[in-house]
Amino acid sequence: MGKAFSELLRRLLARFDILYVDPMLPAFRDLAAPALSAAVEAAPELTAAVLRRNGELAASGYHAQVHVEEHTSFVFLLENGKRLALRRSGDEYVHNSRRFTSQELMTRGASLSPNALLRPVIQDSMLPTVSYIGGPAEVAYLAQSEAIYRVLLGRMPVAMPRAGFTLLDARSAKLMERYRLPLNEFFHGGTALQERMASRLVPPALAGRMRESASAVDGAVERLRSQLAAFDPTLANALDRSARKIAYQMAKMERKTGREIMRRDEFAARDAASLSGLIFPEQHLQERLYSILPFLAKHGFDLLGMVYDSIELECSDHRVMVL
Repeated sequence: MGKAFSELLRRLLARFDILYVDPMLPAFRDLAAPALSAAVEAAPELTAAVLRRNGELAASGYHAQVHVEEHTSFVFLLENGKRLALRRSGDEYVHNSRRFTSQELMTRGASLSPNALLRPVIQDSMLPTVSYIGGPAEVAYLAQSEAIYRVLLGRMPVAMPRAGFTLLDARSAKLMERYRLPLNEFFHGGTALQERMASRLVPPALAGRMRESASAVDGAVERLRSQLAAFDPTLANALDRSARKIAYQMAKMERKTGREIMRRDEFAARDAASLSGLIFPEQHLQERLYSILPFLAKHGFDLLGMVYDSIELECSDHRVMVL
């Protein structure tokens, strides 16, 4: 599987000079062994450092991408072509009923495999890196891995966000323009999207009358409030509560009107499902769920060059590309 995937990337990215490394080659296992052995030796220190780092991230409003506990092992054991999960218990590592001392694992560095937090540290111990370009999850990993870098290497690369794109075909772009939908309106669920689209299918005369009614109600309530406040402030407060209920009911009527339009307009319902499935499938960004392969099948292999040529190093914002 690894060889097939590597060969696929070589063919798709043939125009780019990319270094491909197989970490399972014996030569690379030997290069990684010293850092992996050092990670086992420093496991208690690494665990404490990562837990502190997780606390710092949480205090700054971020969440830890990888859950770490006292018994978390930063390494797996490779045996007979399998990667065995380990749990650390003091100076021992446990896999099912088998136990390994830390000293034993340190002597088997070439047979160890790093977990997600240790992996970038191991690769940088072999191939020193100036800058690490990663997606949101990878950069989040790196924020936690900083504690491991500090202990094992005393240095780490500069983290840079990779470019992110949502790819649209011409039809989808026209639908977004028709319904006046910016990208962020897709991130609140299918029901909210359908209601927003439906609201833009309301006949102009009806939409205008609903806006006039809401405005008239707001004006009447405001005029009444000023007089009530002069008469009895508690009555003004009661009116405020009633005004919120009135506004809620008016908005509810708008949503009902929108849903009725969606029911009547099957094309609009179909468009909502199509756009949502393309842009925010299963509540994920397109790039987090879909492979590039279906897009290549539809738009051709020139798509990779188009995406590459559209990257702007000074802009890390997620962007929409119309094909």
